[in-house]
Amino acid sequence: MVTIIDEVQTGFARLGSHYWGFKSHIKNKANYPDAITIAKSMGNGFPMSGIICTEELGNAINGKLTFNTYGANPLACVVGETVMDIIEDENLQENVDELGKMLISGMNDLKVKYEKVGDVRGRGFMLGMELVESKETKKENAADTLKMWDLMREEGVLVGKGGFFGNVLRIQPPMCWSKEDVKFFLGVLDLCLEKIHK
Repeated sequence: MVTIIDEVQTGFARLGSHYWGFKSHIKNKANYPDAITIAKSMGNGFPMSGIICTEELGNAINGKLTFNTYGANPLACVVGETVMDIIEDENLQENVDELGKMLISGMNDLKVKYEKVGDVRGRGFMLGMELVESKETKKENAADTLKMWDLMREEGVLVGKGGFFGNVLRIQPPMCWSKEDVKFFLGVLDLCLEKIHK
């Protein structure tokens, strides 16, 4: 059996605590994946993706006919290497770890403050805030999530939305955020939550 881990969103230090997301769950190297899929943050906006795999898996495709539209693009290779250098040189993993804790702590304070915040979850700069009708019913609240999405955009903050019921604000800021950015974000989040609670 071959194990493949998707690190398209969680990889490249986005969790702060670990460079690869799977390492926060798998401690035993004997259980490491055979392949890791990567993309998006690997190129910091430049279109690229890749796969990291064991030598055994890599050798299994030697001599086979494969096709890749943009395979081995030298520019993409330089971009990917530069992104990894910047993550290391600018201590972005440590920045995400420190500010991610500050961010989730502030979001948890808002969870206590507002009846419509059902849950806050995540790690580093990959967080979610679930909106519900009330803490008592825990019924998903997609309508208010959509309102929050628009209100925050009007205040100059972009967040995603997701979850099975469309009721989770997805917070995935740039890894170069500062403490001032976190404070600004939490202020906007507080302001917009107050508006939907009126």
